[in-house]
Amino acid sequence: MTAELHDVEAIHIGRYDLEAERYVLGAILATSGRALFEIGQLAPADFFRPEHEQLFALMHGMHGRGDVVEVQAVAQRLVGSPIRGIGLPQLVDMFSSCVTAANASYYAQTVRQLGRLRRLQAASMRIAQMTGSCDISAVDEVVEQARAEIDSAGDNSSTGEISSLGELLSTAMQRWQSPETGILPTGLLDFDDMLAGGLRPGHLLIVGARPAVGKSVVASVIAHAVARRGVGTLFCSLEMSRDEVTDRVAADIASVDVGRLTRRELRPEDWERLKTAQASASGWPLKVVDRADQTVSGVRARARDVSRRKGGLGLVVVDYLQLMKPSDSKAPRQEQVASISRGLKLLAKEMQVPVVALAQVNRGPMNRTDKRPAMSDLRESGSIEADADEIVLLHRDDKESPGEIEFIVEKNRHGRTGTVALAWAPHFSRVASMARGF
Repeated sequence: MTAELHDVEAIHIGRYDLEAERYVLGAILATSGRALFEIGQLAPADFFRPEHEQLFALMHGMHGRGDVVEVQAVAQRLVGSPIRGIGLPQLVDMFSSCVTAANASYYAQTVRQLGRLRRLQAASMRIAQMTGSCDISAVDEVVEQARAEIDSAGDNSSTGEISSLGELLSTAMQRWQSPETGILPTGLLDFDDMLAGGLRPGHLLIVGARPAVGKSVVASVIAHAVARRGVGTLFCSLEMSRDEVTDRVAADIASVDVGRLTRRELRPEDWERLKTAQASASGWPLKVVDRADQTVSGVRARARDVSRRKGGLGLVVVDYLQLMKPSDSKAPRQEQVASISRGLKLLAKEMQVPVVALAQVNRGPMNRTDKRPAMSDLRESGSIEADADEIVLLHRDDKESPGEIEFIVEKNRHGRTGTVALAWAPHFSRVASMARGF
């Protein structure tokens, strides 16, 4: 440790360090804001003293707008501001206390970690209050709330902070120069083209259809196509058992008739294909949960568990939305479904992964000449339309177009709307681009 470094451990007072906070602020002033590039994800909330928190936010905003972050310029901004106890003398003192800005990252790390400890302490107190008054019927909900409290306390990133347009454009200029990342191809080439590449982190994709049209097949195809790429995938099935999910995935990847699988009538060549498929798929990070009473909180809890495992979490699939258990069983059904829909969208944003949720379509298409479903046919709640980033409706007419299934893209925030025809092979539980042979 250099002579300029103070022994910050010796002056910790109840899990904060005012000298380290002053040093960081002084380093920003001494470098005209350039030290902000060196201190990583330090956020205003990491500072213990409110005046320090407000001053850091002020200087961070000035730097993002391209303003000069120097003592006189900041002092002028402070005139008439709500930041009390900080003026030109205090700024000069902070400037002088910074012996060398080279140590700014060290002190910023101290401020950041102490901020995290304070948040963890506050979270532990809230958890103690929740568990002390928790009804035993709500234990699962409280466990998930406790996990959320800990995760929130441990996350010291500045995500969600107020940003100026100048800051956003500056960040965007770098983003636009790089290839888009995080997009997950579904493996259905024509469909991916409609989605401008595939599934996007933070998006909720609704796949709607009447019963027996092919929702679950589409869900299993997307799930194993993403897992095949080494991306952690959580498949929450409220309708099928894990054995049924396994049969569908195995039939597709091994090109074995699903009927022979379920009837236990496998041929020697089927066994060979299944053994090959097992060898290649055994390492895919695809996790299956088949509880019929899953809630949004339960899915979130399992998603967090998967995200902490090797491979992390890249996709959540829910089959299907209207079967999920509502948090309030006494609320009107439309409100229940609306709450589930909103919860899945918040899950996608919180975990920054795409969520694919299947949804039932009402009998409206059956009463029309054109049997194709429309977005208004989504069952029980119009809020699904509002929460979803993409809505895809499935349609099959085995008399007119055998071996085909239509993907009707009704809503798409980042691409085109329209209809894509894909190949449909129910004996393999498979949906594929037309170019793929069966």
